[in-house]
Amino acid sequence: MSANSRAVVALKWKFSPSNFFGVAIERSNKDYSLAIENGQVQAKIDFAIYNRNPQIRQKIQVDLDGRFLVMQFLTHRAYDLSKSTMTHLRPDGRVESFFELETGRIKVTGGTLDFRTTDKYKNIIFDPKQDQVDRRIKLLELAAAHYVEDAVLVSLLQSYDKAVRDPNNEFVYLFEIYESLCKKLGGKHKTLLALNISAKKWEDLRIICNHSAIRQGRHRGQACGVLRDATKKELTEARSIVTSMIEAYLLYLDTITKTKQPLAS
Repeated sequence: MSANSRAVVALKWKFSPSNFFGVAIERSNKDYSLAIENGQVQAKIDFAIYNRNPQIRQKIQVDLDGRFLVMQFLTHRAYDLSKSTMTHLRPDGRVESFFELETGRIKVTGGTLDFRTTDKYKNIIFDPKQDQVDRRIKLLELAAAHYVEDAVLVSLLQSYDKAVRDPNNEFVYLFEIYESLCKKLGGKHKTLLALNISAKKWEDLRIICNHSAIRQGRHRGQACGVLRDATKKELTEARSIVTSMIEAYLLYLDTITKTKQPLAS
């Protein structure tokens, strides 16, 4: 084996909150390995593989992005991720090169995840059952399978990202998700049927997001009186309905792929 084939290209990121995934995660495939722990991510690529296919850097970046956005819609937690850096590690341990990439977000694959929620004193305030943990892991894996190739999934997760980061306009972005699904699947009735979403859920979402008196709503400009903030119940209900729609779309994509049927248009 040549020296170059034993050399390694390493990509690194830092992210917060450092416990976003709740546990150290390691994953490897034939092209690269990935390790995530304590707010840091590192991907290692054999130099020979990287030299043959430098675009693998972008592939890893997109892969990371999708998983992280899925975790965000599952937890409704914002995150920050640094730009990635790259080093070329020679077999003798010397660093041959170093430079910063232009973009950065994260996605990880695999591992046993801890989805418990704790307060500032590390006391557990929410400890999901195993079936809930299994569900989240499944959704992360489905995101890995479909994020790169499905533009609608990308738009759904980006809209949810905006809802988390811009709470003053949260219902505007949450309703965008429903509208994107309708555009993709052929209208309200076809969308509800394809995703097995009840008409009541749709109506509840419509009422909340379009309420003219709610400050975060889509039609607040039509209010005659003083605007009010959405209640905790309204926020929880709207988020729950929208996340169930995204989850249903992921399952829909998986079903379509397995049956090799064309997506609805």
